[in-house]
Amino acid sequence: MIATPPPLSHAFLRLGFAASALAIAYGAHGASGPWPIVATLVLLAVLEAWRRWPAVLIVLIPLALAFGFGMVPGFQRLAVGAYSLNTGKALLGILLMLYLPWRFAWPWRDRQFLLGAIGIPSLTLGLAFALDFLHWQPLALAALLGFAFSNFFSTVAEEAFFRGLVQAPLQQRLSRWPCLLGVALLFGAVHLAGGWLFAAFAALAGLGYALTYERSQSIWAAVLVHLGLNVLRVAIGG
Repeated sequence: MIATPPPLSHAFLRLGFAASALAIAYGAHGASGPWPIVATLVLLAVLEAWRRWPAVLIVLIPLALAFGFGMVPGFQRLAVGAYSLNTGKALLGILLMLYLPWRFAWPWRDRQFLLGAIGIPSLTLGLAFALDFLHWQPLALAALLGFAFSNFFSTVAEEAFFRGLVQAPLQQRLSRWPCLLGVALLFGAVHLAGGWLFAAFAALAGLGYALTYERSQSIWAAVLVHLGLNVLRVAIGG
């Protein structure tokens, strides 16, 4: 997060980008009524304020959760083949990425980065099969592409939220492992709707994403690992 406010022209560019994303959502019947527009304008205003006053995070986090959990009236799920896209959550991810650093890093020589990016996700997938949570059931390519497309936007939203709004501030206030474990447990907690075992796997995978981000300081690296694990899980586990 930068200390000085960006040029006003940048704010208008972000507003234009948000308007375009909203137009696509309305055109694809993923949004209806006035509330998505109102909520998006509020979110943009809060994000602009957050760049100047970090304490606005207290307001930004619950607002982002409202978008992510489909609590904003007017946003509908958009069918993508056999899967569906949460348009409110997708819009949240797009807007957050407009305000967060776009740096991409993949430090292959860092062993702890590799542990987070490859080791922990592989362990998560292996345990899921070993405990019969997943079963070998390869998915057809067309269905897999539909899932990958819809899940990309969800993954961007989740990683932008957990790395940019939760982990990054906590790294400045907590020691290393309390921060990593705390963020991983929070990540698991938001997946409790899938059952406690799914939430436990999510927490373990979340530790990998958190470690990936910590060692690379790149949200996009965490997005790639998160999306890769999700796609692989669906590809071989149906």
